[in-house]
Amino acid sequence: MSAQVRLEADWPTLLLEDFDHHLERVECIGSKMTVTVRSAGLYSKAKDACSSLVGGLLISSHHTCGDEGAHTVYRVMNLTFFDSSHQIEFDLKESIIEKEFRTVTIDFGQTDEHYVIHRHKRLLRRVPADRSRDPTRTAVGRPTGVSVIPTESVVNQIEETKNVTNLIFRLDLGAWFQGKDDDPVKTGFVQFELNGFEMSIGLKAVPAGVLKRENELLEFLALGFKIPKIGSFGVTIALAYFVDVKVQGAVELRFGFDVKVPNSRARLDIAEMQDSAIEGFGETEVTLKPLSANVSNLEFSIVGGLKPKITAGLEFLGVGFRGGPYVSLPQVNMTATQMSTDDVGANCTAGSDSDVMFKDAFQNLTHVDYSLGIAAGLGLELGLLDLSEDLWSKSLINATQCLAYQTSGPTKGLAFAVDVLESMTHTPTPTGTGPGKPSSAIRHIPQLYGENWLGFFGIVPAVIAVLL
Repeated sequence: MSAQVRLEADWPTLLLEDFDHHLERVECIGSKMTVTVRSAGLYSKAKDACSSLVGGLLISSHHTCGDEGAHTVYRVMNLTFFDSSHQIEFDLKESIIEKEFRTVTIDFGQTDEHYVIHRHKRLLRRVPADRSRDPTRTAVGRPTGVSVIPTESVVNQIEETKNVTNLIFRLDLGAWFQGKDDDPVKTGFVQFELNGFEMSIGLKAVPAGVLKRENELLEFLALGFKIPKIGSFGVTIALAYFVDVKVQGAVELRFGFDVKVPNSRARLDIAEMQDSAIEGFGETEVTLKPLSANVSNLEFSIVGGLKPKITAGLEFLGVGFRGGPYVSLPQVNMTATQMSTDDVGANCTAGSDSDVMFKDAFQNLTHVDYSLGIAAGLGLELGLLDLSEDLWSKSLINATQCLAYQTSGPTKGLAFAVDVLESMTHTPTPTGTGPGKPSSAIRHIPQLYGENWLGFFGIVPAVIAVLL
């Protein structure tokens, strides 16, 4: 992980920490900064280089000259050279980045390079110089990933799953600071890549009356950091579900679906919202799990969905930003109604195949109407502006099922009515409440969580690398 801040100004600028290895000591008292150079030869070169710095800028993150770790911007008002002690005294006036630099670019990206961590306390005044202490080179390992696994979940194992968030901002601060431009963001985007996303969702409902709920299953800060005096950045992962169930009578339902999303990309362009896009999610595959219930006269309607969100938050030079892609994976609409076998056949339509024995065994059939969709969008809050935008949606499944409820025989419960009819017409069956030959009974989904509510289980097996 790496963060790079690039500043552009119209006058000479000195980043003092770049020359720490040539310095014995740096000390600040009031508006004066005194720098002691290691040798006469280096002092002579430094004197020549700094002579033109009056009116320019000096940036320092040294301990006695500002907050530890923070880069403070100064305007150089005057210079004094002390040849005998190899010292340069800067007369400084503290300023701010927004005023002194016309453009600021923050670029977050991955890197395998090691970082040089500057330890400016070694240059404190009244501390003897220790020439054996060169800048410490420290290897900083990048996090390998963040996985989200709710308890009691059934998960399809995936060999490799990763998503990467890229972010870059370029701000034109010159005209904005002077009040000539109310939009300083000239370039800015968040890009999110999702590879190998799979999820298995099981649902169970034993509601009494109407159940309507929207809850966040989990939310945590995956990664965050702060650049002192410049800004802060963080990524939050959240997993939420929403459900609206209406059931007539005491009934226990089990159903679900599997979701597989191909390699996909979402880009949120802050400077040019029309360039935002979502690609790849349109090829998402959804496979229905079988429906099961404990009663035959089944009447219900269900609307539900799972919504994972990855939100990037940034506060930069006092401007707050929060945004990122979201995907509804998927939204389920399902309705079950009862149909009399005197009116419809095994396909739940008038005139479809039927049989006298079939009608005697099953007075009613359960007709289930499924509708599954997927939607994706990008949300953005920049200051007081809310620029959320739904970019894309698609209906994945529009299907129906006609089910018969078997009360006896080797298999019990809901089964596809056409399979039950076939087993009855091709094999002699005893009179009574159901066929003797096993039909294509619908398997039960394992019981989840507790009673009296609808539970989702799944996984978002994602590794997130945020470029900071």
